Amino acid sequence: MKKYALKYHNLGLSIIPIGDKKIPIGSWRPSIEAIQTPDERFDRAKGVGLVCGKVSGGLEVIDIDVKHDPKGDIFSRYVKVLDESVADKLVVQKTVNGGYHLMYKCSEIAGNKKLAKSKETGEAVIETRGEGGYVAIAPTPGYSFERFHLNQIPEITPDERNHLISAAMSFNEVEDKVYYPDNCFEDYNDRGNVLGLLQNHGWSIQRDDGDKVFLKRPGESDSMWSADYTRSKNWFTVFSTSTEFESLKAYKPASVYAILECGSDFKETAKKLKGEGYGSNGQYIAKPERKTEIPQNFVATQKELSGYVEKVLSGDLEMGKTTTFSELDTYFLFKDNDFVVFNGHDNVGKSVFIWYMAVVSAKKHGWRWIIYAAENRVGFVYTKLLEFYSGQSVRECDLKEAKSFVDKHFTILNNLEIYSYSHLLKMGEKLCSESHYDCFFIDPYNSLDVDLGEHTRFSTHDYHYKATSEFRLFSKKYCGIWLSCHAVTFALRQKDPDGNPAAPMKADTEGGGLFSNRSDNFLTLHRKTQDKDKYRIMEVHVRKIKECETGGRPTPMDTPVLFEMWGNNAGYSIHDPNLIKVDENEKDAPF
Repeated sequence: MKKYALKYHNLGLSIIPIGDKKIPIGSWRPSIEAIQTPDERFDRAKGVGLVCGKVSGGLEVIDIDVKHDPKGDIFSRYVKVLDESVADKLVVQKTVNGGYHLMYKCSEIAGNKKLAKSKETGEAVIETRGEGGYVAIAPTPGYSFERFHLNQIPEITPDERNHLISAAMSFNEVEDKVYYPDNCFEDYNDRGNVLGLLQNHGWSIQRDDGDKVFLKRPGESDSMWSADYTRSKNWFTVFSTSTEFESLKAYKPASVYAILECGSDFKETAKKLKGEGYGSNGQYIAKPERKTEIPQNFVATQKELSGYVEKVLSGDLEMGKTTTFSELDTYFLFKDNDFVVFNGHDNVGKSVFIWYMAVVSAKKHGWRWIIYAAENRVGFVYTKLLEFYSGQSVRECDLKEAKSFVDKHFTILNNLEIYSYSHLLKMGEKLCSESHYDCFFIDPYNSLDVDLGEHTRFSTHDYHYKATSEFRLFSKKYCGIWLSCHAVTFALRQKDPDGNPAAPMKADTEGGGLFSNRSDNFLTLHRKTQDKDKYRIMEVHVRKIKECETGGRPTPMDTPVLFEMWGNNAGYSIHDPNLIKVDENEKDAPF
């Protein structure tokens, strides 16, 4: 395998070693950022992986998964609708499961996106592998090049790529459900003139083929078209990454209206649509109450059980997203819909460090956050988010740009009242029904009101167990939850060899071990606040990673990942113990 790896490496491609189940051997995250020379890991590799994205010259792969297609002919159907002048350029690889990889390079690519799902199986039959993704390649057993080879990967234009993506999405049979809290949204979906709306905002129609209308974004000069509207499906899809819309996501007309007219504020959208006469006399349709009866199909099906296993075996299991710090990526990654608990002593800077990581996720992956900070003034939270975005103090940064970013990606709840966990979850549920969020940071848990309500026979342990269970359920249904917890007072008495308070363990969390038991991931944040040489260093101890298959694992005992706050307090870098002096003006962000 190493011989082939070196051959591909010399073509300017990022190559990684993979094992029996196409799982990377060792950390492959550094290979996303820069091409790594094949090392001794290839001596025990069972296959070769090709990292997609800019690191490999703008490589993107269309992955056609025949095994999830009931008819088994998705590849031939897809190729049949492609323009031959485009299709004939592509490198084609046959995969181990009878599927196909179509390979090309382009100046505009995206991350890993599911383009078409089968209604019968619910699984993706066509998806992309781009930034943050990789595919197995020959001579990995079961893989072979059907046409051309890696030294013949073509460079295609953005218009040609858009054609490939648009054609793939036309085979999608499963529409992503969007919950609209008011019937005026559905009325606009049925009657609204979304093409006229787009034109009013600077989009221009380039071609109308009946079912598909091709549009160019405002200010676009290079491409002939950068989006399309499909009449039969009533959705608008953007292929460019340079607009207010998420690339390769299908939007219904009401969502387009909300983004263009109301800055994604769905409450304001409902108000404006009613004013324009949409909806049944403005009558509000309440969200259905949660059902309490036992569902008919409450036993997991074999499809549900084996689906995860199949993804592990095929290597299609979606990996966590990079934190931009390779040292941390080995142990912890950003993962959708996870319940993550942090513990630590008071006044070590847990909140500030987590805010920084939230900004990293927003800049790198577009994550949107809800933040409840009970022990900090909301203005202070906002200020730190602005500074972490810009890498400068608010006195020095481009404040307009920073505010635009933070306002788009963060919703900060007021802390003028004491809330219980159930109050916060209801707020989160309401916000998530109105707009998309990726994570809800609640800080700290012990500041919340213990509201037993009708459960007066609950012990406090029962109450906290119920709370953590509901946090977990919320994270799977709506958006991820990150929860900050204080350590018990007793833990402060534990000292390290230098006489400083030792980093607390999982069981040292106020409320007990149930927080680590119920969480997906558990981290300890610790800082030696009274050590004159180490007080700026944040220790990140990863205590638990529930799904190591998607990336991450616990840090070795007493070997945390070390971060150091910049001299201007506007960011963090990995601590380098070999540096004699830290530059107090260091402002370079890791992304």
